[in-house]
Amino acid sequence: MSFSRWMLACILGGFGCGSPLPIEVGREVPDAGMDTIDAYHQYYDASGDVLPLLRATNPANGMLVEADYDCNGAYQDPPGASDVFPIGVDLVDEQSGAPVSNNALVAIYPEGNFGYFDNAYTDANGHIALLRVPPMSYRVHFEIGAIGQVHTTYRNFPLPPSTTHLTLKSVSQPTLDDIGTALGMPYGTGGAVVLVTVRDCQSRLVDGAVGSIVLGLGYPDNYHIFYYGGRALPASHDQFWYTGPDGSYLAWNYQAGTDATIEAAGFTIHQPQEITVAHVVINAIDGVGFTFVDLPPLGP
Repeated sequence: MSFSRWMLACILGGFGCGSPLPIEVGREVPDAGMDTIDAYHQYYDASGDVLPLLRATNPANGMLVEADYDCNGAYQDPPGASDVFPIGVDLVDEQSGAPVSNNALVAIYPEGNFGYFDNAYTDANGHIALLRVPPMSYRVHFEIGAIGQVHTTYRNFPLPPSTTHLTLKSVSQPTLDDIGTALGMPYGTGGAVVLVTVRDCQSRLVDGAVGSIVLGLGYPDNYHIFYYGGRALPASHDQFWYTGPDGSYLAWNYQAGTDATIEAAGFTIHQPQEITVAHVVINAIDGVGFTFVDLPPLGP
């Protein structure tokens, strides 16, 4: 397998990942039971490095500009469709891009609701001609099950009423095994993986954000959090401490099965102290499989 041929951080929106940012490798940070954000501060306080600012990629020229968080604390999604509407779905394997057929099942839920609204099976080309989107649901929850794939879910996923077609990706067991081998932390049976994508008020991917995840009342150990920073594979916390242009961070191989509180924080040129810029609580993250989470700005 060649990792240069795929980028796990580019899954959710098909966005391109930039070249690696300069980092200083090998600076260790003690865990000591601290959460990710505390350790992030200890790292920078001791290093004397300049704290990264929250930035986003300008789609017009590809340059990093100040992230827009004018809506922070007041963000609200646009309204969902008032009526049920249909979409077509293509399901592909995350690593190879090949259609996931074999009667793979895709179910759609209103976000936060335990009962599915509709489900359908893929045909021989990995296609579903019609999946009904629940009314009043700008954000939805997908569950994906297929032979040879791990249980894959999308949570807090934005689905504007104008949507007519969607490509979803499913993660295979060999993919998780390959990532675990590359990270030096093998994927364990019963371990959960969450890929979080941080966005600003213009829905742009955010560079320079530190992420955290709380399971029930406790934080996973810091070494379970990885950042991409424009790389094909994520870097551990002793190498990289915040999101890169891809806006993503990974919570890897932890025991879940409870609600997850997912956050992002950082610094702006207008705010001398760290501010929380995103926060969402996801009910019952599955303890087995891979979950994609979209993280919009902090709401009211």
